[in-house]
Amino acid sequence: MLKLHLISELKEAFINLKDKKVEAPRPIKPPFPLPPLYKKMVLYEKKCIGCGACALNCPAQCIGVSDNKKYRVVEFQLTSCIYCGLCAEVCPVTAISFVPGNELPSPSKEHLHHELRIKLKRCEHCREIIGTTKVILKTVKDLFAPLTTRELEWVGLCSTCRRKLQSDVLIRQFTK
Repeated sequence: MLKLHLISELKEAFINLKDKKVEAPRPIKPPFPLPPLYKKMVLYEKKCIGCGACALNCPAQCIGVSDNKKYRVVEFQLTSCIYCGLCAEVCPVTAISFVPGNELPSPSKEHLHHELRIKLKRCEHCREIIGTTKVILKTVKDLFAPLTTRELEWVGLCSTCRRKLQSDVLIRQFTK
């Protein structure tokens, strides 16, 4: 019974193909614009503050952050990038963006490796690294803009020295 059904279906299909009654399916327009298939990463080096949020959120681990004595080094290895765009989403200063284009056709591998050096800030008392100068300036500008420089003397200190300074201030206030 099943064979007869298949045979009759095939017969009808051949008749329709012979008479050209069958139309090819037409492409359907999507209800929303689709993202481009190929993306190119654009890195704005002057905007980058070296916070490392991009490296923490990169699933391909193609962004590395390391500190040496004077600089924080942020390395982008685009040969292993999957162009997901997570790094651009978490960047607080929009230093990374993706535009339509193709990153891979490049004459050499050097074009697929970017390295940023951002100056580090050290504690004014104990000389321990407290962050990049750009992160500290952005934090002060965003959160403590109305304060004077006298009130912001603790910004150049690490957390340990900040606690010592605050405890000294409190002790002086209570001993008066």
